[in-house]
Amino acid sequence: MRNDKNMFYISEIFKSIEGEGIRTGLPVVFVRFGGCNLSCSYCDTGYAQTVKDSKLMSRKQILLDILSHNCNRVTFTGGEPLSAGKDFIKWFLRNLHGMEVNIETNGSILIPNWLNDQYRVIITMDYKCFSSGMSHKMVVENLKKLKTKDVLKFVVGDDKDLEQVVKLVIEHEPQCNIYLSPVFGKMDLQKLAEFVVKHDKLNLRLGLQIHKFVWDPNMRGV
Repeated sequence: MRNDKNMFYISEIFKSIEGEGIRTGLPVVFVRFGGCNLSCSYCDTGYAQTVKDSKLMSRKQILLDILSHNCNRVTFTGGEPLSAGKDFIKWFLRNLHGMEVNIETNGSILIPNWLNDQYRVIITMDYKCFSSGMSHKMVVENLKKLKTKDVLKFVVGDDKDLEQVVKLVIEHEPQCNIYLSPVFGKMDLQKLAEFVVKHDKLNLRLGLQIHKFVWDPNMRGV
């Protein structure tokens, strides 16, 4: 989230492994925005839902922090990075010197067409299922916008969520990498694996948040 066109609320910037999605296991610099327009029941970054614990940083300060980690991948996450506006994202694409950029969006904001056309950008969209309490906020049109390089992630907490995933994928036929990820510690992993195998025609992948298995699940900065 931004304060004005020059300053932005940032919850944290750190280097770790990508815990989920198409870059799982790779070293990445994370830029987590403060402030989210949703309030999911299972949110694991509650400290970033508001800007209370965030600090105001300029684009240049953020850039210098990213570059100080000497990594060629960056993930903008949240909060909600699309709330920063297109000028922010375009400025970073010009100044990140060829770094691969992953933008994690919560599915409630329409993905702009110009962002789809950026070959260096991976869009990772988290579609909120029923158990999140935020499914009614989803922009369903986004399912058609994601390309083969992008990621669609369904976080599931119960059987109704699984039914919703099947219905959405059959109806909209997203042309991207589709991950089925459990609410951490809530769903049986064997059951999910068997669900993926059973529905092989949907091209689902089981995705786990591996950073929560490596470190304490509640630990920040990992």
